Amino acid sequence: MTTTWPDTRIPAPDGPTAREHLRRIAAAARGARSPWLTDIEKAVEACEKDGCLQPGNPPQRGRPPEPRRHGNAILAARLHAGDRPDWDKCLAALRHGEPPQEQTRKARA
Repeated sequence: MTTTWPDTRIPAPDGPTAREHLRRIAAAARGARSPWLTDIEKAVEACEKDGCLQPGNPPQRGRPPEPRRHGNAILAARLHAGDRPDWDKCLAALRHGEPPQEQTRKARA
């Protein structure tokens, strides 16, 4: 995945950019004074830097999945951060990273 990911429009071809979705998620969490705010901000920052967080506790930085799954995860997080916020599901959707390439190769060896 390239660093241009957050500029990809989701849903394509006319939706807001991924970066806009991510910023709206962070803004919604701040506005709601979500108890998960710090975790959500970390996940948004990681995603914008192509180091999307992996599931688990504590979450580890990974890499974005293929573009369709990546976009779907951001849209799901945005949905959960919408009119009736469900921050548990929002945060779960934001943790959509995959293990770094090096870890994947070692696991197969």
